[in-house]
Amino acid sequence: FAALFPVGVFIARDRDRLSSAVFWLALLCAGVCVIGILQVVLGGTFLNPQVTDPALAHLTVLKTVGSQFVLRPSGPFADVSRFASLTIVAVLLGFCSLRLSTSEGRRQLSTVAILLSLAGAFASGSRTSLLVCLPLAVFGVVTSDSFGRVRRFPVAPGIAALAVLAFGHGVIANTSATTADFYATTLNPASHAFEAGFRLQTYASDALRGVLDGGLTGRGTGDQSTGRQYVAGIDLSAGPNTESGWGSVAIEWGLVGLVVWSYWAIAWTAKSIRLARQGDDRPARPIAGLLAFYIAALLIALFALGSGFFENYIANIFFWLFSGMAFCPAPTGVSDDVPILNDPLVYQNAENPPRLRMRA
Repeated sequence: FAALFPVGVFIARDRDRLSSAVFWLALLCAGVCVIGILQVVLGGTFLNPQVTDPALAHLTVLKTVGSQFVLRPSGPFADVSRFASLTIVAVLLGFCSLRLSTSEGRRQLSTVAILLSLAGAFASGSRTSLLVCLPLAVFGVVTSDSFGRVRRFPVAPGIAALAVLAFGHGVIANTSATTADFYATTLNPASHAFEAGFRLQTYASDALRGVLDGGLTGRGTGDQSTGRQYVAGIDLSAGPNTESGWGSVAIEWGLVGLVVWSYWAIAWTAKSIRLARQGDDRPARPIAGLLAFYIAALLIALFALGSGFFENYIANIFFWLFSGMAFCPAPTGVSDDVPILNDPLVYQNAENPPRLRMRA
């Protein structure tokens, strides 16, 4: 999917082309979020084949918390993680479209796309998706086109977004527990189902174990995450395994590969943030901060939770597309105000006109 980087550059070289592409992508992704919401409301049977096949085991997932369970939808994908990843992209595209749109009609549709995308993130049953989308939404609301500055935002869309999330407690419900109950139980530090402390310790130990298992040069590409199914077959428990993305890189490429990957990830993220802070006339300048947010979240925060977040093809497609948009340079060309040196009229009233040496 790295080939999408130049596509992002091409799109971002023209403001109108960029605005149209982001607008239609935002509407498309919001429509996909609606499919996931309907699957939760209708019990997971909407657009899902009712067959028993190990390859389709992740079309719908029931997350259990004690005696309660919550349905995680897959939308039009074959895995719930694809849908959860798309909700993050959908929220980002909605805010990007809102900033780039110049017509009132597009702004209103972009606001609707944001609300539907936030509702999709809520309905996804993915705590990771929700914990990324909420600060992303806050960042999108409080930051202006100039990175870090606060601007006024219409009150009605903000109230409507809160209403959608609150209304989801009553409408987006499953047999035993609502999605809101699931989040409240598993994200509450006082709850017995709170996993943050345990998971942070697990990720740290898994990263260290990956370095020890991989050694200096690693076991080879394909031993972890997405490529593991082709190496180990259906038995994904065979061989070394780790939940940490950094640990996965260390197992495959060793300590050398981990250093190279870490340097690339940090440099790529720092470059996107630096470009977002520049005050230039790039067409993607109004959304540069949002693009940098996504790049930093995927390469640093989410990657620490597992390499599958980066290898997820939905996240990876838009990572390269957004990177191309973020890194697209400012347009270059000769301005109409720049004098042409060989035009005698330019120097008609100049005190020291240039002397041109002629050769016979």
